[in-house]
Amino acid sequence: MQTIIQRPDFEITATAGFPEWMHEQKISAAMSTYRVGAVLMLGSNPDGTAALQTAAFDRAMGMCCKENTFWLVTQRMIWRFEREKTNVNDATARGNDYLYVPRVGYTTGEVDGHEIAVGNDDKPVFVNTLFNCLATVDPQFNFRPLWHPKFIKDLAPEDRCHLSGIAIADGKPKYVTMHAQSNRAQGWRESRVSGGLVIDADTNGVVAENFSMPHSPRIHQGKLWVLNSGTGHLGFVDRKTGTFEPVTFLPGYARGLSIHSKYAFVGLSKPRREQAFQGLPLEATLDKHCAAPCCGLRVIDLETGAVVHQVNIESSIVELFDTEVLPGVLRPAMLSFTSSKYAHHFSFPHQGEIHHWESDQPPTEVNKTPKLLPLGKRTQDREHADMMAPRHMPEKTAKAFNNLGLMHVQQGNLNDAGTCFERATTLDPTHAGAWNNLGNVLKQQKESDKAITCYHKAIKSNPTYVPALFNLANELRKQNRPAEAKKHFLQVLEIEPNHVGARAAIGQ
Repeated sequence: MQTIIQRPDFEITATAGFPEWMHEQKISAAMSTYRVGAVLMLGSNPDGTAALQTAAFDRAMGMCCKENTFWLVTQRMIWRFEREKTNVNDATARGNDYLYVPRVGYTTGEVDGHEIAVGNDDKPVFVNTLFNCLATVDPQFNFRPLWHPKFIKDLAPEDRCHLSGIAIADGKPKYVTMHAQSNRAQGWRESRVSGGLVIDADTNGVVAENFSMPHSPRIHQGKLWVLNSGTGHLGFVDRKTGTFEPVTFLPGYARGLSIHSKYAFVGLSKPRREQAFQGLPLEATLDKHCAAPCCGLRVIDLETGAVVHQVNIESSIVELFDTEVLPGVLRPAMLSFTSSKYAHHFSFPHQGEIHHWESDQPPTEVNKTPKLLPLGKRTQDREHADMMAPRHMPEKTAKAFNNLGLMHVQQGNLNDAGTCFERATTLDPTHAGAWNNLGNVLKQQKESDKAITCYHKAIKSNPTYVPALFNLANELRKQNRPAEAKKHFLQVLEIEPNHVGARAAIGQ
């Protein structure tokens, strides 16, 4: 594994040659993460290095790409993006070959939308988990129900069976995954280990059962592929016998499947510590394979079942929900509303041509070291963070300011990032991620003691928060405090025994 993306807030490692392989395949990949609230666009540069762009969206979930249109499910909205070819020299593109621009948004409310797919009619169909149905967007209502399992007696906001995934066949919704056959509110939680099933939406009949929290059904070359997330397996369903045939074990909670050519792109998450994710077969399978759970991406050759490439994300990002391969796109970018760039990007048809205009503001000098302000200067005006927030930001919450701070970090605006992280910790003093991120900013500003204080506050809020424990250990080592550093490296290994950085630090 080699580092392909290194930033103050996270690191991405991959098997040798992965960016070059993506470039050869003429593809890139989008990954959604709902806890951080972002879409990660991973592509490649002409020189064979990796390229990454992130766009912040609250609770980013299901994604679907069809030709030039891209759909994204978020906390309260479903967004339709249109893909635009860019001039690699303009201010917004920054060298990206295609730009995904939000054009239409549909208000769904908090229906816990999961996966989304598009059929031959180009209308989106999404998994409405809260109301236990498949639905589509509607300009008049929050959603328009299309289908629900026959055992669901009425549509109520009770998440009874936990619908999780959808597969399109012959241009229309065909197969649906769910975690249990339950008509009681939250009843699926009692059947997490083996109550999952796949249902045929045409017949309402059970195609296969005895899954553990299945996700992401996909039809490819006549086979029905499914992720048995609770066991960590990618496999296919024999639709004649109703049996699931595991093909590849994956070290993590597998969720999000996109197939290109003969390759399956699968997203992995570290199992959460909530009750719903405890006691799954995945825990025993990881022990059997002597493997630690990962957050990242795996590329599997469907003809052999072999993992041909691995991508790991080491950061506050510990989960991915969906993955989507972008064919013909090498270095994608996406506009989001946390940046003012979307307000200065214009395209329109005129006199038989498509016209593009960008902001007349000069592009950010990415190689220029920003002038750093002391922490005290930022804290003099707490309202500055509120003024920095986009006007449309629906809630000025700790999560929202933490996400905004991460965007500023990625743009090299450390002062604004620190202000946002401070605001997040003020709104929620127990937000471990915000404390850790503030510590990272202070570390970049050579404020080592203050960074250590922030890491301690993150750990106090969440004693098993590995990013803060690891960052604290590294900072203590830099201060020539080896005993204290080793203590925290060992704590990291107690939680994640195969943590590469911690093992290297203590010489294992």
